[in-house]
Amino acid sequence: MLHLFIGKDNYSINQALQELKNGLGAGDLLDANTAAIDGRKTTAGDVGLVVSASPFLASRRLVIVEGLLERFEKTAGRTKNVKNKTTAGSPDSAQSFADVLLRKPASTIVVLTAGEVSRSNPLYKLLRTEAVLQEFPLLKDAQLMEWIRQQVTLRGSAIAPEAVRALAEQVGGELWAMANEIDKLVAYAGGRPISITDVGCLVAWLPEASIFKMVDSAVEGKAGPAETELEKLLSEGMNSGQILAMLNRQVRMITLARDMIEAGYSQSEIQARLGINHEFVLRKTMQQARRHPVERLKVFYKKLVEADIAIKTSRFEPELALCILVESMARC
Repeated sequence: MLHLFIGKDNYSINQALQELKNGLGAGDLLDANTAAIDGRKTTAGDVGLVVSASPFLASRRLVIVEGLLERFEKTAGRTKNVKNKTTAGSPDSAQSFADVLLRKPASTIVVLTAGEVSRSNPLYKLLRTEAVLQEFPLLKDAQLMEWIRQQVTLRGSAIAPEAVRALAEQVGGELWAMANEIDKLVAYAGGRPISITDVGCLVAWLPEASIFKMVDSAVEGKAGPAETELEKLLSEGMNSGQILAMLNRQVRMITLARDMIEAGYSQSEIQARLGINHEFVLRKTMQQARRHPVERLKVFYKKLVEADIAIKTSRFEPELALCILVESMARC
């Protein structure tokens, strides 16, 4: 059987691969009947040799090919690797790889793993009708929170709804990191339900959360709450230069997102163009982009430049300059 595992959720891809391994029935010979190939470097001939091998004292063997599909992705009209010609006559064309993969013996299970693959990918198009496709996008919102609840239950514990929300916001859809945080929280709670206080104590704090709150409070004219978030950032050990850089970056992303919204871009397109991976950061950026007019964002930029100059010319101490910045933003 031929499988295509596609998506950014490599945690779930790893889990699915483990299930396939468990289904081989190879016992102590599992390693001998499992092979991994770096698809970014291999040749069609080498893949053919590996997939055509017979199982060793077992009925089936598993071959995992990582990164092969990405070799045939196109960027700006050209393949990422110009050596990989897609014409049928090339020994390492999409057709050549498809031929050896589709001719494999029935005893070999082949899995091609990839991050993101376009439907115009030539190798994907050649294999799609003959393969079992499973997609693994990053979980978010309700799906992510349900996954958290399930994982906590599987570990024999329980978690408060507000703790689930906080955990989803602070960690996001990176399930390797999420699983690690859940393990820590379950051990820390010691049998009692995990609370939002537990999340606050143990889970890595996301500094962007305070930046968003600071910008929101400032825009709403609430200087006090904005200064509270500033104090939180400073107390967590961030220096003034980092805070100013993060503020500048966030205002820039909000401005670009606002421009793209007005130009008709979809949220997924905006996410890709801005390079945002964390669901919480994306959601807050989109919310602020929709709320704040371009003219106000221009004023924010001016205030940021003034604060930067004040710090670099030693006109004000860095922390004082940031306090003045937050207050002036709140008065805009």
